[in-house]
Amino acid sequence: MTTSINTLIANATSTVSTTTSAQAVKNSTKAENAAKVANFVTEFDKLAAERLVFERTEYAASNARLYAILAEIYEHYLSASVTKSLLASTVKALKARLKEQGVVTQGNSLAVSLFVRYVFPDVQRQRIQNYTRSIQAAVAAKVEVAEFANFVISKHGVEACKKDFVPSAKTVTKKQAIEANMPHVERILTQLEVEPTAVVDMPVDYFTDFADEELTVLIGKAGKDGKVKVFTAVPAQGKGVSKWAKEHLALYIAKQNGQLTEPVPVQSPALAPAANETVADLEKLAA
Repeated sequence: MTTSINTLIANATSTVSTTTSAQAVKNSTKAENAAKVANFVTEFDKLAAERLVFERTEYAASNARLYAILAEIYEHYLSASVTKSLLASTVKALKARLKEQGVVTQGNSLAVSLFVRYVFPDVQRQRIQNYTRSIQAAVAAKVEVAEFANFVISKHGVEACKKDFVPSAKTVTKKQAIEANMPHVERILTQLEVEPTAVVDMPVDYFTDFADEELTVLIGKAGKDGKVKVFTAVPAQGKGVSKWAKEHLALYIAKQNGQLTEPVPVQSPALAPAANETVADLEKLAA
């Protein structure tokens, strides 16, 4: 009995020792983490200070030069836009030069966007869009070329200029037509899924990862007789492609119903077109 009691006492002492040791390790880890966090905060404070200096010097100088370049593009666009024929001829020449450089230009691109793309052929699409919209905003506001930089600064940068972007009546009409006819598109596609227009056999492994999800894209060629030669399917899917396809079906329905013949009246009086000529429209004039 005495041995048993001594054993219990020893075990209890061992447990207390183990618990104390674990708590010490925990406290040590907590202290180490606190020191590391304090170091992180110190380093981030330094980075924040460096960022502030960067924005006030290098970044500010960089933006100043960017705005100066955009101002020159703006000036050339205004000069070329004196007449439609001059703008059309300028667009044709710029497009040809871009093609020589391997830069593809779509017909629905804006002419002013082509001016920007010519000077910035190797930048991302989003930046081209931001630069273009800053010029569009300046055109809409009838900003003097000399005041372009101040105008962009007053808008808090080129990215923020898109807030002042005013869509054309044509763009608004198309958007309204898509919204109005999208329920019809969804209903038609639901019906066709049960009774499809045609069924094409493709390798099963084409669609292993996304069968029965988004719409599948087929590659083919349409003839003037209304028949389509289906070549193959694209072994990939994307919500963006599905959305694009549905929107064009909605526009087709709208066109068939005569909804795209005239712009739909809108409430906003600020829908005057601002530098919204497309490359395709101007190519017709230059032909």
